[in-house]
Amino acid sequence: MSTARPLNDDEVFNEMKKMVAFIKQEALEKAREIKVKADEEFNIEKAKIVRQESLNIEAVFERKIKQAEVQKKIAQSNHINKARLRILQERQQVLDDLFEETDGLIHQISQDGDQYGELLDGLILQGAYALMEQDIEIRCREEDTDAVNASVERISGQYEEAMGFSPNFTVSESYLASSSAGGVVMSGHNGKITVDNTLGARLDIAKEERMTKDLSPPATPPTYSPVPYRLNVDSSSLCPSHSEQDQLSHLKTSFHLLTDLQKQYFLYEIINSCDNSQLTFLNSLIAPRLKVDFLKELPPEIALHILSYLDLPSSLARANSVSKYWHALLRDENLWRGLCKSHHYHAPPVTLSYRDFFKRKYSIACAWNGGGKVTTVDGGFSHGLVTSLQFDEKYTVVGCDNHRIEVFDTNSGKKIKTLEGHEGGVWALQFIGGTEADPERILLSGGCDRDTTLRVWDIKRGVLLHVLLGHQASVRCVDIHEDMAVSGSYDSTARIWDLKTGQCKHVLIGHVSQIYTIVTNGRIIATGSMDAHIRIWSVETGECLSTLHGHTSLVGQLQLSGTTLVSGGADGCLRVWDTETFQCIQQFSAHDNSITCLQFDDQHILSAANDGKVKLWDIKRGRLLRNFTQPSKIVWKIQFNDTKAVVLMQRQRSDTSIEEGKTVMEIHDFDLSSSSSTTTLDDTL
Repeated sequence: MSTARPLNDDEVFNEMKKMVAFIKQEALEKAREIKVKADEEFNIEKAKIVRQESLNIEAVFERKIKQAEVQKKIAQSNHINKARLRILQERQQVLDDLFEETDGLIHQISQDGDQYGELLDGLILQGAYALMEQDIEIRCREEDTDAVNASVERISGQYEEAMGFSPNFTVSESYLASSSAGGVVMSGHNGKITVDNTLGARLDIAKEERMTKDLSPPATPPTYSPVPYRLNVDSSSLCPSHSEQDQLSHLKTSFHLLTDLQKQYFLYEIINSCDNSQLTFLNSLIAPRLKVDFLKELPPEIALHILSYLDLPSSLARANSVSKYWHALLRDENLWRGLCKSHHYHAPPVTLSYRDFFKRKYSIACAWNGGGKVTTVDGGFSHGLVTSLQFDEKYTVVGCDNHRIEVFDTNSGKKIKTLEGHEGGVWALQFIGGTEADPERILLSGGCDRDTTLRVWDIKRGVLLHVLLGHQASVRCVDIHEDMAVSGSYDSTARIWDLKTGQCKHVLIGHVSQIYTIVTNGRIIATGSMDAHIRIWSVETGECLSTLHGHTSLVGQLQLSGTTLVSGGADGCLRVWDTETFQCIQQFSAHDNSITCLQFDDQHILSAANDGKVKLWDIKRGRLLRNFTQPSKIVWKIQFNDTKAVVLMQRQRSDTSIEEGKTVMEIHDFDLSSSSSTTTLDDTL
């Protein structure tokens, strides 16, 4: 029987050296970890500051540009106003001189007896027609009395013939001033109606008209509508005589004999000899001949080939409005097939044409970028914390920490059933099925706390099918590919399961801390852990293929699609990885806090964090498209497909409430093709 003996001095010294070396190594690793995290936080903060200062500089620059443009417009407006004032002043001076000269000339008219007599005939007859009275009194200058009486005798018969009654003209002895230029003032209806037809009054009217008339630009040929037409001109009305036709025929023959340069010079001289009315007539002949629908002149195959270069839907919408012929061309299926291909839209279902399919897909893309129809569900969650979410076109399944799984109708948001059986919170969900090949939906859920099981459910019937045992701590994450399921646990291991038999095929050991996320594509498995590492595993052998470094703290979110892996960590960063080279191909600072959920497709990344914000990103360019929802207190889960997105969050009951917030589920619908609010291509195509 062996007995324990005390350590001698050398052994104690060696053990102490080992402990010191171990503590020193731990300290070095901790210092290295702190430095890496500090550098990462520094880079994030620096990027935020640089981005904010860049935005500030751009804003200042844009403001200065706008101020310069405003000052330029003000200076231009002042210059134009000064020029207008100078023009008005010069115009006023010219008019003043003109009317002063005219006033002197009209005093000379009465000196020519014959001319003045004809003028009085017209003035008296015009005034009589204006009054339309039988008894008319005429006032004139005393020296014009004989001339007025003679004019009355000459025009009385003409007035009687026009009016149908005999007039009674009376020359008043209340004469006009001798200093006036001449003319008459006529009155009727006992002096209540007066017509001032003196030469001075007519000059005042002309002066008033010229003073109030706006300056107008020189006459230019009118602008015609874009609808082509032919102007029919009767050549006989333009050239009535044979001699003129012979001359024109000779001129046409001579014109054809000229060279191109001589023809241009000849036309230049002819146009310079035309006045505005002739130029207008010429424009009416030329404009329709220049407005030719070039597509209509081409074979349809070539026209469609030209239109195929219009890859922007907005350009197609404008082209569709040009004419009926263009509208008919743009309904060709080959054109829309090429457009679907250029936008990477897959082949449409049999019931849809390529045109209708493109309209639907493009409307969905516009709704993603601008916002779709939002249905808010704020009931049916009991009083538990929402921990997990899965949905398809029919069902939305929510896991809670109160041991329950709630099932909702995706379209209406109404609660359908509750699945109960877990003894702890449900922190992981995934289901498959719902297709034509596999209409039954199988749900896999993982328990937490004292419940370390995985459970397989039939969603439609709401019954438990299998219980999978093996993990020694909470099941934090699960994923399914065909008949294979994978799970990650707080016991730092991941497991591969056969859903048909319920057997565990492999146990994946390598992480030194809890596993928070797991994904698979049937060929490889990716796991993220509290140790800030991402590990890639082989499904077939269960061995670790690579360890991805880059995040500085917990990797809590992963998604795998094809050869692209996207990760989100507690450091607020999103990273995009290539699973063939195991290299990080893109990184951007997405949130100021820990990322709690993410999902991506070939166009977008949707992410949420502890800051309560949900953001939509362009995965190809790595830029923010928009804030997806209004900020909330906590965002628990997000998930989306091509046409819908579901966001689970907690919001305060009111701005002043201190109570715990209420659980809200938002269902975003982007397929608005059947809605009257779709205004992208439906209104024009």
